[in-house]
Amino acid sequence: MRYHHVIYLTLLLPTLFETVHGHYGFILMDCHVLGSLQNVEIVYSVYYGKTELLRLNSTENKVVAYTEYAMKWADDLNKKPEWLHTETEKNIRDCKRFGQLFLPMTEKSGEMN
Repeated sequence: MRYHHVIYLTLLLPTLFETVHGHYGFILMDCHVLGSLQNVEIVYSVYYGKTELLRLNSTENKVVAYTEYAMKWADDLNKKPEWLHTETEKNIRDCKRFGQLFLPMTEKSGEMN
């Protein structure tokens, strides 16, 4: 039985802290390596508190807003498709580099099962 290997590399960056009310913001970056390093997808999500504000999927190369507050931010980012593509490609290269390190470990663990 062949398994598709998926590596999730998560980057959690605390960006906004307000200790009095306990609000926080962070950016979550998932790196999905499906089957081989030729099939890589990056998903960025921007959160404030427990609410996802924005998401960028590298396969769509488009920012999607999940709140009214984030609509303008998403519109502004989507007006820069070249910038989105360039930034996404940089991170895909990093994802592939990390995948070269971690994919052999997941293959070994998959063989044991």
